[in-house]
Amino acid sequence: MSYYPAPGAPYVPQQPVNPYGGMGTVGLATPLPNTQMQQAQPQRPQPMNGQQPVQQSAQDGGWLLGRPVSSREEFLAIPSDLYGRPTYCPDLRSGVIYCKRLNPDTCESYVQEFYSPEAWRQMQSQQAQQTAAPTQQYVPIEQYNALVHRLDELEKWQKSFSKPAATAKKGE
Repeated sequence: MSYYPAPGAPYVPQQPVNPYGGMGTVGLATPLPNTQMQQAQPQRPQPMNGQQPVQQSAQDGGWLLGRPVSSREEFLAIPSDLYGRPTYCPDLRSGVIYCKRLNPDTCESYVQEFYSPEAWRQMQSQQAQQTAAPTQQYVPIEQYNALVHRLDELEKWQKSFSKPAATAKKGE
């Protein structure tokens, strides 16, 4: 396969391919007019492995952005797409799909979580356990007074053993 046109073949400029997917041409509000592109049919290179070429469009908004994550914290650390497209990140271990979308008006990200039925039941049961068994944060005054009294008795008992014995005189 030659990268140079065959002798005598008309010159057909190739349209540049945008490697950034959904991002349009940066810096140009309208495409530049090209009279040669309108006159000639563009030639497309044939792939070597027999697959059909994937056509990329700058206006294509149907692509999904995202990657697998292992926790909610990892998902929150992923930056939002600056063009406002949602970013989907599945957490396969816990069965949750996180979605983040940048609001260009307020510059804040909206975060949504989608749970599988099993993950939803597990989250509901954990919340029910936390609300059903509230932990006691303070000791009742009776238990505190009993504990202080017991410590005072133990200190008195310890001091009775640590009284110094009669010191022996030198030379005895």
